[in-house]
Amino acid sequence: MSMTDFSKTYPGLRTIAVIGGGRWARVIIDELMRIVPSTTTISVHTPRNIVGMSEWAAKRDYKNITVHTEFLPFKEAERSAAIVANAACNHEVAVRHALDAGVAVLVEKPVTLFASSTRELYELAKKKGLYFASAHVYMFARYISFLAKWVLEDEPITHIGIVWNDQHAEVRYGEQKTFDQSLPIYADCLPHILSVIEMLVPELSFKFQSLRLNQGGAHLEMDISLERISCKVEMKRNSGTRQRIINVESANRSYICDFSKEPVRMSCDAVDVDYNEDIEPRPLECLLRAFLTGAVTGKFDPRLDIRHGLRVNYIIDEVANKYAEEQRLWLANALTDGHSKDCDGLLYGVGELLLAKNLTDSASLQMDINRIINDCSERDKSYILEYFNNL
Repeated sequence: MSMTDFSKTYPGLRTIAVIGGGRWARVIIDELMRIVPSTTTISVHTPRNIVGMSEWAAKRDYKNITVHTEFLPFKEAERSAAIVANAACNHEVAVRHALDAGVAVLVEKPVTLFASSTRELYELAKKKGLYFASAHVYMFARYISFLAKWVLEDEPITHIGIVWNDQHAEVRYGEQKTFDQSLPIYADCLPHILSVIEMLVPELSFKFQSLRLNQGGAHLEMDISLERISCKVEMKRNSGTRQRIINVESANRSYICDFSKEPVRMSCDAVDVDYNEDIEPRPLECLLRAFLTGAVTGKFDPRLDIRHGLRVNYIIDEVANKYAEEQRLWLANALTDGHSKDCDGLLYGVGELLLAKNLTDSASLQMDINRIINDCSERDKSYILEYFNNL
């Protein structure tokens, strides 16, 4: 659908609010500018980066963008929508603002930090009769759909392996990609990973089994069961290379989908398969079009069902306690070992703990990490474990 078609089909879409002032919010805005008519206003809401977002919009010569620090009320007569793309810790407040304003809402992953919060917002949206959607962009990736159709034509799947590694200082969409250090890797990556698994084996129940933590939490291996199917997931931050690899095993064959970089590589039993994918439209564009269509027409794409996000939240809740236990144990071992083997992991883990508990900010982070390391210096493991438990 061209921009002209979109304008004719959805003439009532007057305002799209984008809540967030970071890299991903800018990527979303770039896509919106390609698909919505110039008569639609994109209002950006960012309390911490109003200057940066204003300068960015001016540099791109975007005329129909306004930037605000507050979440402004919508006019009742105008059909509007909101896209929540700020820090995960602020998703709940932002979604509630949008629902209270009476508009359709799309929220980036994870929906909120806790399943109970997501459930509460889900019930609020139902009560108000509003469209509440969760963004799982890989559900709109045609190579994942191709893989799912391909393997499901074969024997039943017996095992799924997924590698999801992020490169240190990687450049994506023209900007350096960073991660929210207050958000543990499992909460950041599992929404993507589980949505991919759901495409491969829909309707099966996820069950968290175990995890192995390294590098202070920057490297995580996890076992998940899907009824009859075993699943192993590896996630890593600050890796040497970007990796996005899916390995699917059936009784007699092994399938690989490697979308670490373009072009996507598909293989069966180590033999490359001819897979042709057009560059356009990209998954994000397809996702945004689906959401805006639902917001205006009431025809909702099942891939945006908020229950996908809620399902992921339940798994994140399951993982959280075990992860916290393993992270504290890893840090205690590192500190009693003279923290000489993995200094980067020690800094990562302590920093994540402090930021996740709102005990520091970016300006004071290094000083507070050093303070904690000094506090635990020459202490035994039981003391250090108790110290971290009481943070």
